[in-house]
Parts: sequence; structure tokens; C-alpha cells
Amino acid sequence: MQKKYIIIVLVMLGFALEGIAKSINTFGFTIGAGQTREFYINMNTTRNNLISFQIDLKMPAGLSVNVDQCGLAGHVTDTEQALFVGKLEDNLYRLMSTSFHLTPMTMAEEPLVKISVTADDTFKGGTINLVDMFTINDSGTKVVWISDACEVPLGKVILGDVNYDGVVSVTDLTELVDFILGKEKLYKSAYDVSGNGVVEVSDVSTLTDLLMGK
Repeated sequence: MQKKYIIIVLVMLGFALEGIAKSINTFGFTIGAGQTREFYINMNTTRNNLISFQIDLKMPAGLSVNVDQCGLAGHVTDTEQALFVGKLEDNLYRLMSTSFHLTPMTMAEEPLVKISVTADDTFKGGTINLVDMFTINDSGTKVVWISDACEVPLGKVILGDVNYDGVVSVTDLTELVDFILGKEKLYKSAYDVSGNGVVEVSDVSTLTDLLMGK
């Protein structure tokens, strides 16, 4: 009964609720001390004409967001739209983005934003929480998302597992080649398979050797 009243109040305020499928998409995400990895947040909506969003990230102790390495993903079609990431307090970050041209995001099943994180020596595993999430359409209607969360275990990153599914396979090689050719826009630390600080053809060779057991 209480939940029913809350929904009624939100509707009266001009809000709408959204969120059945998981918003956070970490695949086989694990991270060890001193390592940098990435995960994605999906939009999971059937609503049209969305131009703006806000997401607050609550991070576990020892896991910090690399503000300058996060980015917008496939849903955003406005080439001038930017992602703003700010630290509100310890372990709490806010992500915001809007299209000043009022260009709607696509409805394709693609990630909305990539998040880059680094674990320090104190990280023991924990939970990433997505809270205070909402989108706004071009007429100003606010759609509130249901909060979401995902466990992030302390683990060892698998060299060559660039798509973070827990195994090294041809799909990893395909994604790496797509990035080098410019088909995949968002950088991942895992693309630097050779560990020399840049992503280049030598990483393809290194990953090919891993696949062949060399």
C-alpha cells in the first residue's frame, strides 16, 4: 500500500519510474590492487526523445573513478554532447550529460556510459551502487530510474580478456582490432595487451600469441 502511494505522488509531481532490467553491466569484472579497468552503465529504457541524464555512483572503499577517462557510449548521437563527472564526497561521484542541441539519444541496446576505475592497495572487494538516477526528455519530463548495484570482487585480471567475459577468445581479438581501426571509440586499459602504454599493432600480435598458446 505504501509503495502505491509513493508511485501516485511521483506521477502527480510529473515524474515517471523506469527500470526493470539491470542498469549496471560489469560482465566478468574483477580488479586487483593497482589495476585499472572499465565497466558500462546501460540505459535500459523504452522512452523516446531522452536528451539528458544524471547518475550517482557510490564506490566501495579502495576503488576510485578516473574522472578524465570516463566517456559517453553508443546511445549518445550528439557529437558535441559531453559527459561531466564530479566527486561529491569520498567514494561518491556524479555523472551528468545533456544535449544542448536537444538531440535525442538512440534506443539501441548499447551502453550509455563507460566508467574507468582504479583499485588501490586497500581494496578488498565491494559493491558499486547506482543511485539518484534519472533521464529527461526534450519536453522536460523527468524519468526516475530504480537504483541498482553490482558486486565487484577482488581478483586477478586475465591478460588479453579485453571484453571482460572471463576468457581469452577470438572475440577479444576482434574488439581490439576494431578499436585500432577506429570502429570502437571508447578506450579500455585491457587493450594495451603488451603493456607498453599505447594501443597499437603489437598488441594484436601479443593477443594472437596468447590465443595460440605461445
